[in-house]
Amino acid sequence: MKKVIKYLLITLLALIAACAVVLTVLWQSYTPPDPLETTDAESGDLDVATRAWLQAYVSRLQGWRVPPSYQVRSVTIESTEQLNDTSVQINYQLETMLKHGRFAENFDAGYVSDHIYEGQLAVVWTQDADGTWSISDVMRPAAWQIAYDPEIQAERQQAPTVHYNPKSYDDLPYLVQNETLYVTYDEGETYIEVPDGYDKVCLQSNGTHLERLRTNGYIVTPELTAFLIYSDEVQPSVTYASKEDYDYYSYSGLETACLYYSLDEGQSWQTSPIAYGYRANDFLSLTTEGVYASFAVDRALGSDYYTCYFSSDLTNWTAVDLPEHQSNLTCVYWAPDGTGYFSGPFNSDSTQQCIYYATTDGGESYQYLLFPLEEEYVEYNEFPYRSLDGMYDKDGVRYAILGPGQDTDYAEAGASQLKLLYQSEDGINFTFVKAQYDNAVYAG
Repeated sequence: MKKVIKYLLITLLALIAACAVVLTVLWQSYTPPDPLETTDAESGDLDVATRAWLQAYVSRLQGWRVPPSYQVRSVTIESTEQLNDTSVQINYQLETMLKHGRFAENFDAGYVSDHIYEGQLAVVWTQDADGTWSISDVMRPAAWQIAYDPEIQAERQQAPTVHYNPKSYDDLPYLVQNETLYVTYDEGETYIEVPDGYDKVCLQSNGTHLERLRTNGYIVTPELTAFLIYSDEVQPSVTYASKEDYDYYSYSGLETACLYYSLDEGQSWQTSPIAYGYRANDFLSLTTEGVYASFAVDRALGSDYYTCYFSSDLTNWTAVDLPEHQSNLTCVYWAPDGTGYFSGPFNSDSTQQCIYYATTDGGESYQYLLFPLEEEYVEYNEFPYRSLDGMYDKDGVRYAILGPGQDTDYAEAGASQLKLLYQSEDGINFTFVKAQYDNAVYAG
């Protein structure tokens, strides 16, 4: 009898182990369903159709075949809003299997409480020739406004490029003037033109030019001057079969992200291709070991998804593991000692004003990084300074700049914004230093 029981237990354990192996293989090969696959609507009631679409899509993210990180237990539709004749905004709440579920991340849903997320999506419908309605796009409401709002479209067509008064930010190692990009190595005494730099470096995906470069988006030192540029005329050094064949990429506007650099103070320039990417927020850092380049590699549902590469010789590039939240990054900084920092959009978790990560082992592991809330700058029961806008090292001290991000209600006149400066001796624990203005002003 004991032998029979022992045999049954061994058999049961073997079956459990086999099932675990099968599930592991199944989950590792899992591909989330395309939100545009469940699209047909028989009637023109787009409100009803949008509600039905979300319910149907969520149902495809349930069951044992779906990895726990993607599983959604339930969805509650709170309300809908007709944006125009063909677009509906749907406001919903998700209960996920795990905290920080990937479905919630992909849909840019904000964390509320235990496994609960709230989100908003703008669903764009198109009527086919036979009268059937189908979904042509799903995006965040802010992205919908940029793409479809007539007023915003008119504004973008009127004066797309913002011009700044160079004297208002003359502490920077570069200058943009008369559609020309310059760099300086002597604090503005002399300037050296970056060949075709205005289009190569400043051009954005919407055709405008960024005349005030992003903090941590360039390197200007006597040893190395570098920018990230994008080209469809060169092949990446990190290759896949093709942009079309590689399933990771869903965004069609990919080019080759390249390091455009000079080793002789701007006298000559070279190009080092890296990998496929596109023009969004991008970041460069110079450490004692080499260069880190971070840039957008995919776009879905209005969110930008990032990658990071490292090179010690400016020729060969290797991928760096990113933290869990690698979308819509607002800052990437690798300090000279190799400590790396990543920051994305803020969430509503009461223990954290923003998503900040730090790594001290080259991306092998990450930890949350917290900045203390300054009660003096709480406005309307909110602490708006949650966006990590930049970091730098000076005289052995590490500094971080927090701004209001997209909370433009806290912006001052012109381009001026009040921002908070923090410092750290160990690179992990930060203390408040002072508030300061970003005083760049428009040239008109």
